[in-house]
Order: sequence, then structure tokens, then C-alpha cells
Amino acid sequence: MGQRSYAISAILYMDPPYDERRLMQMAAQNSTLADLGWRPFFSAQLSAEEEERYTPVRVMAVHRGKIAVAGDAFEGMISSYMPESQGEEDRATVGDWLLIDPASGETMRVLERASLFKRRAPGDDRKLQLVAANVDTLFIVASCNQDFNIPRLVRYLVLAREVGVGPVVVLT
Repeated sequence: MGQRSYAISAILYMDPPYDERRLMQMAAQNSTLADLGWRPFFSAQLSAEEEERYTPVRVMAVHRGKIAVAGDAFEGMISSYMPESQGEEDRATVGDWLLIDPASGETMRVLERASLFKRRAPGDDRKLQLVAANVDTLFIVASCNQDFNIPRLVRYLVLAREVGVGPVVVLT
């Protein structure tokens, strides 16, 4: 990823190497569901049985085989295995809300997303990459130096509109 698009992508997710301790400290400071972005849109998806048995958690980072999550009185790493996963979009990504079994840490399901940023991975197989989910606002940061590019800004504005997220353009 070039330096020009780094500022925009860094807002959506952290580039490796991940600082797991920093992620968990951020989650611990905002440990209530409301602080993590829980809204009526998500709670309406839970049945009475699910509310009793499972714990909702937010995906903070995705690694190979593990997902860093935070929730109300819960934070840690869980398996990235998704039961009943049928397609490329069924995997968890940063920003997703999951229902987990608090006793086993097993993921029961991914809640429906309010928004999803995705792209085709570069290369021959062109697999789908999930970038971020449940984003409310996209901050598009661009420098006004000689590399300033209006068509690039337009691409990001179109992406925000396609996903249904409000954009904010920050020119530096």
C-alpha cells in the first residue's frame, strides 16, 4: 500500500505489526458496550435466549487464527473459527459484533453489519478482503502538497457513499 493511501487506511484498521497490549488497553478504557459502539440496531438482532446465554463483543483486531475482542467486562483473544460460515463475507473483521459463549469463548455468530468496507485482494486469485465493518464516519485525510489528487479524493467519497458511511475530508 502506497504512502498516499496509508493515512486513509490507517483510520480503518491498524497495519501490522499489531500492538496487542495497546489494543487491549484501549478496550479496557472503553469497556461498556455503548462506549464500543453498541446501538439498538445490534440489540434488535438478539433473541431473548441469546441475550441470556451469550455475550456480545466487538472485534478489535483480526490475526491468523485469532481475533482480539472487547465487550462489557470481557476482553481477550478468541478463535477466528466461524461456525456456519458459508461465504467470504461471513468471516469476522475489525468492527464486527460477535455473540460469544462466555464459558468457552466460542463464537456463536456474527451480527448483521450496519456497513462493510471490502475490496478484492491484489494478485491472481483476487480473494475478497474485509477491511472494516460498522463504521459510522470515514475520515479521508489528504495532504495539500504536490501529491494532492482530486480524483483520489473522489474515489474515497464514492466508496463512502456506496457503503453508506458519512465522509469527513481533512486536508493537511
